[in-house]
Amino acid sequence: MPGIEALTLQLQTGDHHQRSEAALALGRSGDPAAIPPLIAALCSDDDLNVIEDVTWALTRFGTTPIPGLFSAHASADSHGRHNIVHVLGKIGDASAAPILIDSLRESDRRVRVKAVYVLGQIGILDATPALIERLADTDEDVRWTAFETITLPEMRAGPALIDALRSADEVIRENAARALGALGYEAAVTALIAALDDDSFDVRCAILEALAQMSQSSAARAALGGASAHPDAPTRAYASALVKRLG
Repeated sequence: MPGIEALTLQLQTGDHHQRSEAALALGRSGDPAAIPPLIAALCSDDDLNVIEDVTWALTRFGTTPIPGLFSAHASADSHGRHNIVHVLGKIGDASAAPILIDSLRESDRRVRVKAVYVLGQIGILDATPALIERLADTDEDVRWTAFETITLPEMRAGPALIDALRSADEVIRENAARALGALGYEAAVTALIAALDDDSFDVRCAILEALAQMSQSSAARAALGGASAHPDAPTRAYASALVKRLG
């Protein structure tokens, strides 16, 4: 097999087939000297197949590439940062948490989506408050991915979502209620009932839907029935419709 220097040159100058072959060979080499050129290619190459082969090669080194990935992240463009987050997800080590959480505030939506997904993939519980903030992201894909991630049972987000019912951001309050319903988190019933006086109709509807999803709880059923007498007519109507649907 060619040496690290020859493979590095091939990774930098070959066509996409040659670059892929070089990446795979560097990964198989087991030589830590292969890590810097692989990280450089991760940040600069624009061929998806090459990037996937570089990703595979880096993961062959376990957690050893993480410091180099952190260093590269500081100077990489959004393309490179996206790929770095992707590799950190494949490595799957919780030490990547600081970079991943910082990536949630990236201007590039692709990086934010990837960071949200990877935080759930690794299961970094400390990221829960930052993930809840993404429930109000300006990008729909980021919001959806954050919702899907925060409602993974292993993220144990229930208590943080209860706190989010008091957020100053209406969208966060609404999506927090929906997430609690999706989780079926019955410990939230009291907090959901208390939040039924929210100023936002959309938030109140989300709360009612969450209570309906927890209808096995007698307190949730009673709250739905009580909401049929809510001072706001549309809220009363929606609560009555949910009660009727539950039968």
